[in-house]
Amino acid sequence: VEEVLSSYGVKEMVRTGKVLMARGDEQTA
Repeated sequence: VEEVLSSYGVKEMVRTGKVLMARGDEQTA
């Protein structure tokens, strides 16, 4: 169970990270 939660958490972090990066690019552009 811990492995599933950790992998899911990593995916969520990557997803939110991409969103934050995209927003940052839009603001700087």
